[in-house]
Amino acid sequence: MGLLSTPPAAHEHLSAYKLEPHREETRTSLSIKKFIEKSQTSRLVLLLFVLLGTSMVIGDGVLTPTMLQLTFSPFSTFLVVSAVSGLRIKAPELHESKHLSFSLSHLRLAVITVMLVTTCLMFLIITTVWRRSVFVALLFTVTFGSLESLYLSASIAKVHHGGWLPLLISLIILMVMFTWHYGTVKKREFELQNKVSLDRLLSISPSLGLVRVPGVCLVYSNVTNGVPPMFAHFVTNFPAFHRVLIFLWLQTLTVPKVPLEERFLIGRIGLPEYGLFRCIVRYGYKDGRLESYELENQLLLTVAQFLQQEGGRGGSSANGAMSVISEPCTLVVGAPGGGADGGPKRVQFKGVEAAAEEKLSQEEVWELMEEREAGVSYMMGHTHVVACESSPFLKKLAIDGVYGFLRRNSRSSAVSLGIPHSSLIEVGTVYHV
Repeated sequence: MGLLSTPPAAHEHLSAYKLEPHREETRTSLSIKKFIEKSQTSRLVLLLFVLLGTSMVIGDGVLTPTMLQLTFSPFSTFLVVSAVSGLRIKAPELHESKHLSFSLSHLRLAVITVMLVTTCLMFLIITTVWRRSVFVALLFTVTFGSLESLYLSASIAKVHHGGWLPLLISLIILMVMFTWHYGTVKKREFELQNKVSLDRLLSISPSLGLVRVPGVCLVYSNVTNGVPPMFAHFVTNFPAFHRVLIFLWLQTLTVPKVPLEERFLIGRIGLPEYGLFRCIVRYGYKDGRLESYELENQLLLTVAQFLQQEGGRGGSSANGAMSVISEPCTLVVGAPGGGADGGPKRVQFKGVEAAAEEKLSQEEVWELMEEREAGVSYMMGHTHVVACESSPFLKKLAIDGVYGFLRRNSRSSAVSLGIPHSSLIEVGTVYHV
């Protein structure tokens, strides 16, 4: 669905989104995109259709290894011909066995279903992503879809011989994946609906006795505008945060790779004296994630370059605009902890000192360096998502039961990002969705 939608304005300048001149938007692609964007039912059907193909692939991966555990003996020899045709056995007395019929049925049904789903989705890819003629898309879909439909009808006729098992497993996997998607969407909707504006947070700061402590804090959030509810909850209960605060969003785009010079999108929040920034770190779906320390260095270098370009006046970024920093400063890393004590590495920004007296922005850069030396912390929410009391039974079962179980048994974001425990601040919050 991300491929079918129009790229956001903040990402339109990415080189990966720039198409060749002859591949302009066609009338068909525009019509399909508008229909999918406006119709919630079409998005739901498309999601379930994609999850069906994915669940069949997973179900086939679960069953196939069991089926391929072949037993060799002097009286029978097994030979695997292909995944679609299943197993062929030289011994004719074993060809009609129930075990083989069961294996052939579920393997054929799973493979053909995945092929048919892929062919149908290729119609959307050809018309909206590749922006080819609708006649080319129809020719491809009808040609391959008709052949696959014949195979599928033959496989459905053998469902009672064992084809029901991949359907059952795929249905369970589909329900699990859809529940995870549903819970994640509800979680993000809650964050967007309960985000706090910066003006409101600053207006209540005197009454809270808010203080700023030395250091830099990277706040992981999915909220691009405003303050995430997790951070507002933290400030109201513990009225203190770091002098330099960067709201960070790690976003995966629908392009294979994002060049390093286009990866960081930086903007200022409020006035320069607040020391507040927001950053979107953009990855392609084939890009490897940066380790926490490498991400920290690259991010601070990008903020330093942003301050240099801004010129210390707040510029156009004070109103919330964000910009891409394509030429970061040079990074110089000293010895760990200044010696052999195993402390944190120290970072300097080479080339800044020469212009320190020429631009007012250099003062902010040096302040950033000093706060970096004081330490960098990572803040993220440890959320517990529960359904409201007035929610129907099925929603409570999905959110409190299935989604809650999956979240409790999944790897935490801090572990996935490689964030050191000594620098991690987790804020416990409850989301009533």
